[in-house]
Amino acid sequence: MSLIKNVRTLLTSPATMKDYVLYHASKLSRGRAEKCLHGVRLSSFINFSEFHTCNAVSHEERRFLESYEFGEGVILDVGANLGLVSLILAKKFPDRTIYPFEPNPSTFQALESNLKLNGINDVRCFELAISEHNGQAQFNADPRSRATNKITKEKDEHHVSVPCRTLDSFLEQYKIEKVALLKVDVEGHEQGIFEGAR
Repeated sequence: MSLIKNVRTLLTSPATMKDYVLYHASKLSRGRAEKCLHGVRLSSFINFSEFHTCNAVSHEERRFLESYEFGEGVILDVGANLGLVSLILAKKFPDRTIYPFEPNPSTFQALESNLKLNGINDVRCFELAISEHNGQAQFNADPRSRATNKITKEKDEHHVSVPCRTLDSFLEQYKIEKVALLKVDVEGHEQGIFEGAR
């Protein structure tokens, strides 16, 4: 039944069909699926669904990231996922310090792989969650839906404990006095992040 549904989706959606062809052609030619978005290359996708839906930066957001002249300071990418925003900003600001944060172990590996794929060596990645406290946080790390993984109180088969820090304590530890941009995409945990960023 799901096969019929998938075929119907492909036949009625030209964008999905195009991505489906690109996904499989890329896997055949490179041995892995790879996608070029906004001038950067992404790979380490877990499946076609992640490949198809990884367009996490809208045209308006991209225009903002590319045209806005940020003031002095570091760039913090909280909820970095596969690294698209960090990569766009690393290309725009090669001399700027960028700190991506990603607590999901498999997504963190994909983030590091994508930075390497694009020849970005000076971005400092942290495998931790940013929250309202220092210590540990419970995290849903479902390997099939990494883009929607989040801090949670519910325990299931994909539940893991991850280290977490407040932004205040992180900035103090690394003696960061100026932040030019704080990007946050954390699936509903935004309030916790801002409570730890007084």
